[in-house]
Amino acid sequence: MPKIKPIKLVIIILCIAVIAVLAWKFLKPKEQQPQYITAEVTRGDIENNVLATGTLDATKLISVGA
Repeated sequence: MPKIKPIKLVIIILCIAVIAVLAWKFLKPKEQQPQYITAEVTRGDIENNVLATGTLDATKLISVGA
């Protein structure tokens, strides 16, 4: 087996790496754009029903006034 000079070996490895990166970039499947679900804006009350027992405490208290 003929001996390959170190500089040639580095060039060959770099060429293989460049070809691999280019192949990965151009051959990978395209990502699909996200699908958004939209709805028409309507006025109405905001309701949230909770089926539980116990007490509720505020996570943050704010003092209003002077």
